Amino acid sequence: MKNKPAILGWSICDDCDPYNDPSTVQSYQDAVRAIDSNHITYGAGAHYTYEPGYNVGTYVNTLDSMGWEMYPIGTSILMNTVYAAMKDTADAFRAAGKPEVEIWFQGGLTF
Repeated sequence: MKNKPAILGWSICDDCDPYNDPSTVQSYQDAVRAIDSNHITYGAGAHYTYEPGYNVGTYVNTLDSMGWEMYPIGTSILMNTVYAAMKDTADAFRAAGKPEVEIWFQGGLTF
């Protein structure tokens, strides 16, 4: 699969922050990199752990890209919270010198 052009990357962490500590995510990253260094790795933060100013820094060094699984339609999550989470995450990855990757990810297989 690593040479398939349709593969954007590998989702290695779903709801990273409450369920997978950074050392666990690092072990997933190392396992993926040993097999495929041509594609990005992605992780998603859980919507209920984000607060403005949330530090995604613990995942910056273990993931290539991170997003948030927030469901603002029909819930109490406000759109400005979604935007703040996206901005804080992009700022943290940019500050770490990581390329900016814009992804809206839904679904997939996580190991």
